[in-house]
Amino acid sequence: MAITSYGENKNYKIIINKKELIASSQPFNRDGRIFVPMRDICEAIDAKVNDKVVTLDSPPNIRDGKTFVPVRFIAKNLYFDVYWQSESNSVILNSFIFDCFRD
Repeated sequence: MAITSYGENKNYKIIINKKELIASSQPFNRDGRIFVPMRDICEAIDAKVNDKVVTLDSPPNIRDGKTFVPVRFIAKNLYFDVYWQSESNSVILNSFIFDCFRD
C-alpha cells in the first residue's frame, strides 16, 4: 500500500459502506496512517464507547482542538474490512453486515 508522506497536501476520502464521510476536518497522513477526527468516525460507524481498553498502534493527534485517530485501527477493532484505493486517495470501510445485505 503506497501512501504519500505527511508533508504533502492530499485530499483523503473515507468511504463507509459506499457513503463518503464528510469530516469536520480534513483527514491527513502521518507515517503511512490516515488519521480522521475521532468523533466523526465514531459517529459515522455508530461506535459505542465502553470499558474495553485498547492501545492505539499510533498515538492520537490533536489539531484545531480535535482528536484525530488512525482510521484503520478504529475500523479493524470494530470489525470493518478496510481497503486502500490509491487512485482516489480513499480508505474504503465495509461492515460485515453491509457486505451480507448489499446488492
